[in-house]
Parts: sequence; C-alpha cells; structure tokens
Amino acid sequence: EPRNPNKLAAFYVECRLGNRTEDIRRTDTCRYSADGQGQFNWRLNWWVELPDPSLQPRLKFLIFDDTSHGLGSDDLCATADVKMRTMFDEMVTKQTTIVKKKQWIVMGHPDHPGVQARCQLAIEFIPESEVSKKRCMYGSESYNIKQHPDYILARPFRPAPFSLFNPVPFINYQIANTVNGLTWTISTFLLPFAFLPMLLQFLWQTPWWWYLMSGIAGLVVMLRIVLVDLGRASAVAAAELEAARLEEEDDSFVTGGYETRFNAPHEAMEAIMEEEVDHDDEDDEDRRERLKREAHERAQKELMRTHTGLEVGLSRPVNLNG
Repeated sequence: EPRNPNKLAAFYVECRLGNRTEDIRRTDTCRYSADGQGQFNWRLNWWVELPDPSLQPRLKFLIFDDTSHGLGSDDLCATADVKMRTMFDEMVTKQTTIVKKKQWIVMGHPDHPGVQARCQLAIEFIPESEVSKKRCMYGSESYNIKQHPDYILARPFRPAPFSLFNPVPFINYQIANTVNGLTWTISTFLLPFAFLPMLLQFLWQTPWWWYLMSGIAGLVVMLRIVLVDLGRASAVAAAELEAARLEEEDDSFVTGGYETRFNAPHEAMEAIMEEEVDHDDEDDEDRRERLKREAHERAQKELMRTHTGLEVGLSRPVNLNG
C-alpha cells in the first residue's frame, strides 16, 4: 500500500541466527524518519558452538515499521538472508578471530519485488578463549566508554521531532543532515581543482602549433564524418526513388498495357463494323457478309500482333537493381 507522505516512519531491525526463535535479536527504534533512512549502530551477540548440524547457517535481517506501537504486528519493510556457511567453516578451521568489515546488503520485500532497501553491517567471530581479553558491551551499552576502545560505537545520527518549546534539536538535525548530504557533492566538485595548476602549466608550456595541428586534425575528422553521413543519406534516397520508379513501371505494364492491348482487337472489330456496315445504300446481303469477314480477319490479325507484343513484353527481363 502507498505510504502516507505526512506520516513519519519508526524503523527497527530484527535479526535471527539460524532457525531457532530463541536466537532472535532486535534493535531499538529509530523514530521520526521522513526520508526512509535510519541509523542504529547496535551491536548484537550470539553464543554458538561449532560445528552444530542443527544450526542453519544463515543470518536473517528484517526491517519493520513500528505501526502497532507494541500492540500488534508491525509492517514489514524489507528482508534479506546472509549466508554463513563459509564463515562457520573458516571459524572451525582457524580457531581465531575473524572480522568481516562493513558492507552493504541489498534487501527486498517478498510481496513487492519493486521495493528495495540497504542495510550496512559488520560481523566478527571471536573464539571463547579470547572473549575475556577485551570488554565488549551490547545493545544500548554499545556506546559506553567503559568498554575496550575497539568496540566503542558512535551514537546514531537520528531525526529530532519539531517542538515549539524547543526547536533547536530539529533545526540542528536539518542543518547537519543537509551538510552530510552535500559532503560527497562538494568533494566531487572540488576534486578537479587539485589538478588545475598542473593543467595550466601543461597548457602554458605547450607550443602553439600543437594546438593548430590538433584543431586541423579534429576539423578533418569532423568533415569526414559529415561527408560519410551525407553520402549514406544520398544513397538511401536514390535507392528509394529507384524502387518507386520500378514499382510504377511494373504497375503500368501489368494493369495498363495488358488490358489495353487485350481489348484493342475487340474495339477495332467494332469500329470497322460500324464504319462499313452503317451505310444506307449497301443493303446487299453478300456485301454485308464480305465486310463482316474482312472485319473479322483484320481483328484476328490485330489480336495476333497484340499477343505477340504481350509475350515479348513479358519475356523482357526486369532489372530490379536499376
């Protein structure tokens, strides 16, 4: 369902090692999130005996939105599984501390494939023989300075609600969030300036005729590209015109020439008969028969010439390539 843009999210992360419910851990809640981001810096711990065939080698992450406020089920935002088989085998083999540095995990929603989220985590395996060497705290005590310096975590940078009585925390968060967002943009923008003196020195020491030769070479290449494009366009246009001309010739030969020549003998015979027979002073039956025979013979000769021309025209090869 689409989220109400006026509603602020309250995120928390639930983690489970393997498939046992007693191995579920949960972070605190990051409230007042308007941009879909949240920080936790929350340390979770599990005691594991390896090798353990009953322990499923995976670490499951689930991000929830606290919509029920502890009175029911919350909305699932994203989930992901981290495979632990390789790390378990490495721990059994080496029996030393193994540290997996921070990395981003892409998460998704099982019912909404278009939903994606990212979660950053670090994993550390410590054998039991080394646990007592460094004091380490978990959960909300992860920021405690009484633990070993290697395990002190920074407090999360989280949104602050707006209040008329004390708007300073809200204003400070907005300013800090804007500055953090512009950090990479400003760094990217200022990065070329470090090489600007080197570039100016190179340009100053380069002879002028180098620039002239580079300009001429670039102009020649550009003209060559333009001419090739014009030639290609002209060839395509000529081919289209030639195809249209051949199509018109074929249409005129089939529809116009064939029908006209085929009907020519009949038109000639009718014209001869009308010309010779419609005289008032020729009523003799023999003359009528003679004129009919002459007209019929002339029509037959015309028909033969027409068929001969048609066969010659059809047997003429047609050059489709122009």
